[in-house]
Amino acid sequence: MSPAAEHPDGDGARAPEHPDGPLPRLLVAYDGTSTSPFDLSAAAQGVCELAWLVDRDDPTLTDLARLLPRYGPVVHRGGRPLADVVAEVGALDVAGVVAFSDDQLGPAAEVARALGLEANPSETVAALTDKGAQRARLATGGLAGPAVARLDAGSTPAEAVAAARWDDVPCVVKPAQGTGSRDTWRAEGADQLLAGLCDHAGPDGRLPEDLVVEEWLAGDAHLAETGLGDYVSVEAMVVRGTCTPLAVTGKFPLAPPCRETGNFLPHHLAAEAAAAVCALAVQAVATLGVVTGAVHVEVKLTPDGPRIIEVNGRVPGGAIDQLFALRHGTTLTRLAVAAAVGRPLTVAPVDPTEGGGPFHLAWFLQAPPEARRLVGIGGIDRLAGDPAVRSTAFNRSVGDRLDWRAGSQGYIVSVVAVAEDVAALREMPGRLAALVAPEYADI
Repeated sequence: MSPAAEHPDGDGARAPEHPDGPLPRLLVAYDGTSTSPFDLSAAAQGVCELAWLVDRDDPTLTDLARLLPRYGPVVHRGGRPLADVVAEVGALDVAGVVAFSDDQLGPAAEVARALGLEANPSETVAALTDKGAQRARLATGGLAGPAVARLDAGSTPAEAVAAARWDDVPCVVKPAQGTGSRDTWRAEGADQLLAGLCDHAGPDGRLPEDLVVEEWLAGDAHLAETGLGDYVSVEAMVVRGTCTPLAVTGKFPLAPPCRETGNFLPHHLAAEAAAAVCALAVQAVATLGVVTGAVHVEVKLTPDGPRIIEVNGRVPGGAIDQLFALRHGTTLTRLAVAAAVGRPLTVAPVDPTEGGGPFHLAWFLQAPPEARRLVGIGGIDRLAGDPAVRSTAFNRSVGDRLDWRAGSQGYIVSVVAVAEDVAALREMPGRLAALVAPEYADI
């Protein structure tokens, strides 16, 4: 089934019954940062019915709180005893519980465990949602990684640097809990680390949230020469403790300070390198104790071999799901929904030898770090008229404020395109950037 064919009618009608009887029901722990209810309803079509677990007081829900009942019963969990929530969910006879955002991994696992359904242990959820905890668990499991230190919320920048005892080496700083490269930046040494933390501090001069500082891993110089990114991600599904890699996603180079500029499928790696990346991802997932759900594992390609950047317990963003659907005719979201109600995977494991093209890609135009407002943007007709371009979508409008701290999700426009071979793939970011004429103000 094509992705377009998966979308339900606009009235949110219930999916048809399965030939063997009524469809099972899946509980989605939901908030406003999750996959849209439209896309989740499309993914569930013919697979399962949906129900929703929400905190109605969550400010991210906005108008979604009124929309969700069209797609299935809603259970409110905010401020209620777990036993009451579980009793209400139990009456719905759900076959599984799933989440599509980091913040909902905990509630989903808690309710699933209480119902006796497959669920990730609480310590696994903690490692999937806190970068410091994840690094510690990976290190305990023997996976080599960068040096890392935690910077506690409430401390002054000077106190944080002193407590971290950070050597004067390049590092990357990021929130202990965060996604999409929000507030993520690189420092060349201790002085820049201190200066950056001073910029990050709140009005009281103290850090507003827990941060982690990690040694910057040098990328493979050969990859840098190709014009492609020196890291990849592995998209995988974990079913009853077995992790199956389904894709290795290539990346374009980061925009400063640490923002993503695009993804592509299939991967561009030699078969041996791709196999090593997949093996490392599977090892990391097992070390964290993941037993169920989608995982997105970011891996840096270093001169000493692949190294884990981080593991996320959800379907990825960055248009990766769209690119996956263009190649496989189904989405990772649909596979995650199906797996959560006990259906087998319908996509074969990734083939390490598949690199070589044609490539489906998503490219993101990121504003310079100093830009503070989008004044204008030209060249859209040229962009849409390029024969390689399949679609464009705006994420910012003229007049919008800009801030690099929004991370990768602060991009101006996204473009989905096709490159026939590796040579065309390498040229694509420059080719697309040359067609667009953005204007910025630094005020």
